[in-house]
Amino acid sequence: FDAIRTTLDYAPYTIDMIYAKTEENATNLRDDRSLAGVNVAYDWASYNGLTEGYFFYEQGTDDEQASEEDEDNIWVIGARAQMDPNDKWTLGAEGAFQGGKDASGSTNREAWAGIANAEYRFLNDYNAKLGLKFAYLSGNDDSADSDTNAWDPMFEDQTPAEIINILFANTNMMYTNLSGSMMPREDITLGLNWTWAKLAENIESLTVPTASSQIVGNSYSIDRDETTIGNEIDAYACYDYTEDVQIKLTGGWFIPGDFFASANDDMAYSLRAGINVDF
Repeated sequence: FDAIRTTLDYAPYTIDMIYAKTEENATNLRDDRSLAGVNVAYDWASYNGLTEGYFFYEQGTDDEQASEEDEDNIWVIGARAQMDPNDKWTLGAEGAFQGGKDASGSTNREAWAGIANAEYRFLNDYNAKLGLKFAYLSGNDDSADSDTNAWDPMFEDQTPAEIINILFANTNMMYTNLSGSMMPREDITLGLNWTWAKLAENIESLTVPTASSQIVGNSYSIDRDETTIGNEIDAYACYDYTEDVQIKLTGGWFIPGDFFASANDDMAYSLRAGINVDF
């Protein structure tokens, strides 16, 4: 995005402010989208602790005939805290609430999300560690409600799993993620992630086709009475070829849950390779 960022360092406080043009559309200012926000961080004097609070607002409209009161917008307010009670453990939690108007510009948004995470480090020669995370992203709980409770992922920078994030938007979901990694050599990292995911709200009352659901542009046969999305295992190997060049290979295996009907309950898999070069 075209953006302006200002950072104010008032140790132990750090204030980040941004303004970005997220969509520069063709007609006039009315069809543009803009994002503004502030993040305030406080570094603790002990336990390697950090507390953050933030507020972001995205403004825009998809309907040039809409009034200013009906234009779609979204705002999010949240807080995060993290600490190391000792050398081996890191504990953290984050919560956020969203308000504003949905894409139609006529429905109020009331959504929230929460994350709790922990990491354990073995402090051995292989830099081995284990992680556990639980996340909840709200979804619509009543199709007759005048409000929308579906969490808007906005500009997400995290994902529950490789394939799950392709099939589903990061909303109306709760998932548990167990991860582990180790370094058999100082330039190689091996990792394994297991994710169990389910819908936060049953979609039975929502307006979707009886036998299938549109997921990222594709139709899948589903059971509307079920909420278990499935399990996914992701494995990766990362090689630090030099300080500036990193090669990574990632494989994912998704085992569909009861949410998918028999026509679409076969295992899915993916394999991805990439090279990252820092200049």
